[in-house]
Amino acid sequence: MTDFTRKEIRRTFLGLLEKKPIEDITVRDIANGCGINRNTFYYHYTDIPSLLEEIVREDADMIIEGDGSSRTIESCLEEAINFAIRHKSAVKNIYASSKRSIFEQYLWRVCKAVVSSYLDSLDDTSRLSEEERKMIIEYLKAILYGLVSLWLESGMDEKILLELHAIARLKSGDLEAMIRKATNK
Repeated sequence: MTDFTRKEIRRTFLGLLEKKPIEDITVRDIANGCGINRNTFYYHYTDIPSLLEEIVREDADMIIEGDGSSRTIESCLEEAINFAIRHKSAVKNIYASSKRSIFEQYLWRVCKAVVSSYLDSLDDTSRLSEEERKMIIEYLKAILYGLVSLWLESGMDEKILLELHAIARLKSGDLEAMIRKATNK
C-alpha cells in the first residue's frame, strides 16, 4: 500500500504541476487529488520540495542508467531534451519557480554522466591522464548543460531545438580532436 500511495502522490503532483506553477500547489491539493489526508502525505514526504527532488532524481537516475554504449554528443543532448519534453509543462513550471535549483542540480548530474559515458565509449581515451579526462568532461558537461539551458530559457521553442541539433553537428569531432592533441604530447 505504501508504494501505491507514493506513486499516487507523485502522479497527482505531476498532474497539478502540468497545470499550474509549483508555488500554487499545496499539500492539501495533492492530498485531495489522490484521496488521502495531509498526514499521509507527510508520512511519505517532508514537504513539496522533497517530493519534487525525488521525482527529478529518479528521472535523472533513469537517464544515467540508460544504455550508454553508442552515445554521441548529439544523442546526449537528445536524452536531456527528451527528459524535458516528456514533462514539458511541468518542467516549464519548475524552471520558472524558486525550486529551479533542484532541477538544475540534477541536470548537471545527467550532463556529466552522459558525457562521461560518451567519453568512455571512444577509443584512445585510456591514454588520457586523469586530469585531462576530468577537464574534458567538465568542458563538455558545461556545453551540454548550456545548450539545454538555452533551450529551456527559450520556452522550449522548436526553432531553438533545431538550432541546437545544428550546433551539435557542427561540433562533431571536437572531442576526438581534443583527445588526439592530449595523447600526442
